Amino acid sequence: MSRLPRALGMGSYEEMRRPSMQAFAQTMGLNMDLSKPLAPGQQAETQWLGELRNCQAANSASVYQRNSRAEFERAAKLIVEARNVVFLGLRSSFSIAFHMQYTCDWLREGTHLASDTGGAWPEKVLGMDTSDVLVVVSQAPYTRAVVLMAQEIAKRGVKIVALTDSGLSPLARIAEASLLFDTASPSFFHSQVGALGLAEALMSCVSDQSKDKSIARLALRQDTLQRMGAYWERPTPISKRLREPIGSKGN
Repeated sequence: MSRLPRALGMGSYEEMRRPSMQAFAQTMGLNMDLSKPLAPGQQAETQWLGELRNCQAANSASVYQRNSRAEFERAAKLIVEARNVVFLGLRSSFSIAFHMQYTCDWLREGTHLASDTGGAWPEKVLGMDTSDVLVVVSQAPYTRAVVLMAQEIAKRGVKIVALTDSGLSPLARIAEASLLFDTASPSFFHSQVGALGLAEALMSCVSDQSKDKSIARLALRQDTLQRMGAYWERPTPISKRLREPIGSKGN
């Protein structure tokens, strides 16, 4: 990676990539001057990690700076009152959609993730009706398939809860409720910290609105998984098992 920078008259790969990093940061609304050269003796790795830490902290804070309590409660109310809730997110946003569906399924029945290995996920969305809610997550550059599917389902009267990075995004424009997050990063990749924090905050609000129903479902799910041995437990030492009376654990 050192030949190209030298051919371009630059001293290092770090120096070559910083203009691109600066432009990317500006498109994300990040007020950070990344064009300054490293101070003498300062390691690039140390500065890069500091920049990343600052971005992640700002992205996390954006969850509560860009969204009011009323907006959280409105989005949660739509999810709580829906007959079915489908979560949609592709590419880098898939993990956020998966996390929300996994969490929400502990709180209420009728949750679905628009995904499958065979590629038939659109049918899960197209089968929705006006009593259902689509929770969609995406950030610039927005995945075309997600935007088109959300637009199609909105035409059918299905309510949409959008988690996105801008009030001007194609998803926010058609959503019944929109929640926003920041994605700034000093690297070439968007940060997912803001999106994850927003997803957790929304599910916490859903849990608060569900109250007794959520508690009952949580208790049942936890008890079922415990009985099925879903979680690792520290094995009983052999010496202790040998001291136990025969038949003490039943047949």
